Amino acid sequence: MSEAQILVATNNEIVQIRVTGRATFQCSQSLRDFCVNIVVTPVSKIIIDLSECVTMDSTFMGVLAMLGLRAKAKGIPVEVVNADKSQKGLLTGLGLGKLFGFTQTANSEVNWETLCAAVADDSDSNNQLEKAQTILDAHESLVKVDFNNFPKFKNVLEFLKEDIQRLKRANSQRKGQDTKDA
Repeated sequence: MSEAQILVATNNEIVQIRVTGRATFQCSQSLRDFCVNIVVTPVSKIIIDLSECVTMDSTFMGVLAMLGLRAKAKGIPVEVVNADKSQKGLLTGLGLGKLFGFTQTANSEVNWETLCAAVADDSDSNNQLEKAQTILDAHESLVKVDFNNFPKFKNVLEFLKEDIQRLKRANSQRKGQDTKDA
């Protein structure tokens, strides 16, 4: 099964995101970075097309939650289109129905072949601390959307916080060693 490809098209102030393949933590950092930028620019609506998405993990759904929370704070509606029953169940089961509208469409509003850009794939990124922070932020967003998610992700949150502290200590020690070597 292929990892996700995230395609993005903007038309006036409408941003459309198409997810194809397996949407996992491996594409979450780039999507998160992109989402931070799009809610800074003038956007009137965000559309997320899941018609070609095979599966989503909790980190990816957490990044969608981050996008939804930012959009909601700015009054930008987010619409998830063409989610199958399973995808919609996963998203609404985590409380994301509070942030997203769900619709089915026969025709995409975008000619994806000519009007798209891929969000960069960050699966080769060497920054483990940044990845861990993104995964933590994503899961904290899921809890922020619906506190009933806390028991589901409590152990993940604790592990990630410990891992981030470990990575920070390792980075500090490495920087200290680099300073001695210089």
